[in-house]
Amino acid sequence: MWVLMNERYRQEKEQYRLKECCEDCRHFCETRKKCEMLYPVKHHLKETFVNAKSGDRIYFCKMFEAA
Repeated sequence: MWVLMNERYRQEKEQYRLKECCEDCRHFCETRKKCEMLYPVKHHLKETFVNAKSGDRIYFCKMFEAA
C-alpha cells in the first residue's frame, strides 16, 4: 500500500504515534538489515520515510507487525 507524503500525514503520524518502517517491525533483523520474512526492505526503511518529500509516494509493507 502507498500514500503520498504530505504535511497531513506527518501530523497524523505524530498525533497517533504511527509506526511505519522496518525498524519498527518485529520481522526486521537489525544486525543484518534484512526482513526475516524475506521481503525487500529498500522502500520501507526509516531513512526512506524521513527523507521523503511532499508528493513522494511512501510504501507500507503488507507484512508489518509492530515490535
